Amino acid sequence: MSERTTTKRIWFTASGISRDGSVKHFAVSRKAGAIYIRDFSGKEHRCNLPTPSIAAVRRLIASLFNVSISGVVMQPA
Repeated sequence: MSERTTTKRIWFTASGISRDGSVKHFAVSRKAGAIYIRDFSGKEHRCNLPTPSIAAVRRLIASLFNVSISGVVMQPA
């Protein structure tokens, strides 16, 4: 019997500007239907979104971390 493993792959990276003008970077990964956001301090946050689209994740990052998203870079699959 073979064991099935799933690995996290970076879906995209985003950068945002906080209220004090500093630039914050985020990495967004997907694994087993969940979305993981690694914030600028290195902490990872697991999110379950009903429709995990890029726009939904951008809105979530903006509301959770109080930043204005300035750019998104897609990562190759």
